[in-house]
Amino acid sequence: MATACEPGTPAEACHAVAAVRHRMAVVALRPDPVAQDLGLVAAAAFAQWLVPPSAP
Repeated sequence: MATACEPGTPAEACHAVAAVRHRMAVVALRPDPVAQDLGLVAAAAFAQWLVPPSAP
């Protein structure tokens, strides 16, 4: 992104807009730990379904 604002906008406002956009991008890229945990639980359940534990 070359500029955050249009010509004539105060520099402080442009920096604030750029900072907010950066924070939003960082949050969007950060993985969701709850979704990761649910994915692991689902993968484990699927693996047990594919290969059921041996009967005693």
